[in-house]
Amino acid sequence: MEWDLTDKPARRRHVPYDVLDLMRARGFQPVLLSRFEPRENSESDNYVVPNVVHYIHFGKTLEFEFTNYLNVLGVHKFMKPNYIIFHGDTGITGEWWNRTVAEVPNMYHVWRRKPTEIHGHFGGIYLDNDVLVVASFDPLRKYDLTLGREMSTLLANCVIVARRQAPFLRVWLDTYRNYLPGEWTANSNEMAHNIAHILPSLIHIENTSLVFPNPTNADLLYLKHYDWSKNYCVHLYLRERYHKPKTPDDLGKFDNTVSEIMRFIYNALA
Repeated sequence: MEWDLTDKPARRRHVPYDVLDLMRARGFQPVLLSRFEPRENSESDNYVVPNVVHYIHFGKTLEFEFTNYLNVLGVHKFMKPNYIIFHGDTGITGEWWNRTVAEVPNMYHVWRRKPTEIHGHFGGIYLDNDVLVVASFDPLRKYDLTLGREMSTLLANCVIVARRQAPFLRVWLDTYRNYLPGEWTANSNEMAHNIAHILPSLIHIENTSLVFPNPTNADLLYLKHYDWSKNYCVHLYLRERYHKPKTPDDLGKFDNTVSEIMRFIYNALA
């Protein structure tokens, strides 16, 4: 998904010089959105959703952690996207960001101001940065738009798979004109569920493969073992009360679903 952007980039003071130098030295390309024109699909790709992954970060410099590194590493290894695009108005820093840049190709950091409107010019796959990808999304790329069910009356927005100008996305975004301050769930998750109920032909819903385990049973991720073999990804719903691996050395110290998935991503061949 692509948003309008002024032709002026974010001021350089928002970006640490060492990060810019790293990006240049290792082929990472900070660009203006107005100058970024990726091909929607490769020549041999017959899917309606382009194999392009989008992340967003606004407001403050993003400090990459081990979990974020595994997020992007899983995308690279299993989705094999044409592009991975970070949309934001600040820099991204940290040891794990440097390692991500060094190991993962076809990444772009698109400088932009915080948008006031969203337009689905690109299409692709949006991910929260605490979603761990464990399988190719190709089976979902044949649908105009796919969301995961979070609860019986909620659709999640942490994973959005959408073709360019998907009608459902347009309807969903239009409802934000009547945004209710402080009612995040009602504005987003409940509204998506309601639209899907009224216009079911515009959306494909995955009941368990994108965002299950959900927030009400996060113990399945952090305290137990869950069979994730049929998942495309797992949303970590990061919670301070749960401990998780923070380095590769920690991967063998935890006996739970999250650590198992992290080991799977870290050790998998690209």
